[in-house]
Amino acid sequence: ARAFLRQVLSEPSPRGVFVAVGSIMAELPAARQAEYCASKAAVGQLHECLRWELRARPDARHVRSLLVQPYAVRTRMIDGAALLGEGGAPCHRRFAWLGLLLPPLRPEAVARRVVRAVVEGEERVYIPSIVGWAPTILNLLPAAARDALLSVCGAADGMHGFRGCAPPPRS
Repeated sequence: ARAFLRQVLSEPSPRGVFVAVGSIMAELPAARQAEYCASKAAVGQLHECLRWELRARPDARHVRSLLVQPYAVRTRMIDGAALLGEGGAPCHRRFAWLGLLLPPLRPEAVARRVVRAVVEGEERVYIPSIVGWAPTILNLLPAAARDALLSVCGAADGMHGFRGCAPPPRS
């Protein structure tokens, strides 16, 4: 971010958009994903701090920060995760409804939405937009109700079977 700011602000008429790619998981817990969730929360905070730094600089009127917070994107990173509703394990079958209601996003669709957000001057984008309401609604609930709803949606075992980007095991 600092390198971006230095380079952009050194231009005679600085213009630019710093696009920070976070995740809705920055605001929602998931077992086996502590590092991922924490790093995405840090991306969100980086965006907010950068946004305020830019606001405080008169020479940065045309420079801004955009935070993109997508739901699960269909990449190798989420292969095998139960929340996809694929596979034969009972845990996977339990999440089939979630895959129908909120299927993983195609990378191309996310890219198109990011370009639109840059062009339209947005500062924060949830993809799909409905997922942006989830953390707010959940935080209004009593802890027991919040935990029950998060459990149904996969906080405890939605990543069961998750392989991540690790290379496949050798035969």
